Amino acid sequence: MKGQTYRPSRLAVVAIAIVGTYFALNYFFAITTHLTEADRNLINVDDTKSVIHEYHYTPTATREDREPLVNHGFDILNDSLQSEDSIQKSDQDDEHSFNQSTERIPTKDDVAQPLSFSHTRTPNSLTSWTPPKLPENLQHVHQTDPNLIAHIRDFWILSPFEGPINVSPDKLPKPGHRDLDHSEQGQPTLVNKLLKNKTTGFFIECGAADGTFNSNSLMFETYHNWDGILIEGNPKYFSSVLDKKRRSFMLNACLSVTETPQVVNFTTTGIAGGISEYISPGQWDYIESSYKDLEIVVVQCFPIYSILAALGVKHVEYFSLDIEGPELEVLKTVPLNETIIDVISIEKRVWGDVNATEQKIEDLKNLLFPYGYHVVDILELDIIFSRLS
Repeated sequence: MKGQTYRPSRLAVVAIAIVGTYFALNYFFAITTHLTEADRNLINVDDTKSVIHEYHYTPTATREDREPLVNHGFDILNDSLQSEDSIQKSDQDDEHSFNQSTERIPTKDDVAQPLSFSHTRTPNSLTSWTPPKLPENLQHVHQTDPNLIAHIRDFWILSPFEGPINVSPDKLPKPGHRDLDHSEQGQPTLVNKLLKNKTTGFFIECGAADGTFNSNSLMFETYHNWDGILIEGNPKYFSSVLDKKRRSFMLNACLSVTETPQVVNFTTTGIAGGISEYISPGQWDYIESSYKDLEIVVVQCFPIYSILAALGVKHVEYFSLDIEGPELEVLKTVPLNETIIDVISIEKRVWGDVNATEQKIEDLKNLLFPYGYHVVDILELDIIFSRLS
């Protein structure tokens, strides 16, 4: 009737509310679905995979910032991965995987569960080790590739043990006594003099053997508080390295002779073993006459530059390189204008071939002299170079 106000029924009000809610929900889901798909397109990864975004390694660590770095493990590279969009963790587990801008991403089937590195150098408690697999899409990338560097750091390098090392006192080196430093030819005593009894340095020992036999690094770790990394390709030897509980980083791999990772055949015949392709005829004669069981295994190799980048180290006080053959080829991969190495001891011997040995010495000089190195001493098996005045 005229003059009366229309009042909708309760049923009409409910119907209007339901219709309004329906359209509001549709609009909301449309927006959130669109944003979720956009995010997926941006990082190119599905919900079932965790991802560490690609980061860019810039070799800027100097002598001044190296010391706090090695005191705290992997702080520099860890911090570079802690930006707001650098790490996403799966709700189900802690497994790390890498965004390598390819379809293949490492899974548990590809690699062993990584050790947990912390800012306090988590002690290594391993008693055995099975090397992980390097994903195929990292197998031929350049040594500066950030995903390769991150993969080596998170899946391959083992953290130092803490506490006393598992070595009897009579096997420990005696500082100041070249014939008692338990090295092969007294290299640590010579190097220590060159470095003026330096403390808190960093070493690389490649060809670490069992961790103590003829060790060129044990004296610096034990008596001079150095950090360092022990690199050994022979899996039999590496199990002994673990048993010694050294307070150094450890890596069961060999060094690449190119600026990319490699997979090689490795002859596991004690101190004479090495990359099979580089074993000289004279060395093969020794192996065949001295070892009844000749075993060749497949071993992963990494460029030394990538290994140091994984550790964040740019200044190495001492590099001991004794890998039975390809020392020159390994050194050629190192950008010596960027990586500072104070002293290098290198096996110069080519088994049973004097002329080849002399040629190797000349080749090493030609490689290192332009970077300011000079010959300090020529031993029976090694030659020592230094860039120190």
